[in-house]
Amino acid sequence: MQEEALRRLQWEENVAFIQQHNLRFDAHLETYTVGMNGFIDLSWKEFQEKYLPKKTKFSRLDVRQHYKKLLNVPGKSQDPLASSTFLEPANMPEGYLLDDVDWRKKDMVTRVKDQVGPKTVTKNT
Repeated sequence: MQEEALRRLQWEENVAFIQQHNLRFDAHLETYTVGMNGFIDLSWKEFQEKYLPKKTKFSRLDVRQHYKKLLNVPGKSQDPLASSTFLEPANMPEGYLLDDVDWRKKDMVTRVKDQVGPKTVTKNT
């Protein structure tokens, strides 16, 4: 029963947040609205711990080096994160842009979470 009371309290806090935020939206103080979903009875900390990936300790340099290795980009001048200079596609070295990348094989995405299963879908007629 204690868990149910905790969930109820968290639900009430989140509903109050939603109402306050949407009032701010109505007053043109916010640029988006928020609403209820399946996470309404979780705190932000609980949501982070359960559904978001753990933080990494990558610096911008680490990310640059990772992408150079990942895409086999030779040389600093061709590093897509090194400069904001626009290069016409004709100036790109052969093979710079890959036709496709399976990000799952490169361990760059997490599995899909919290999706509706086929048994929960109903036909509306």
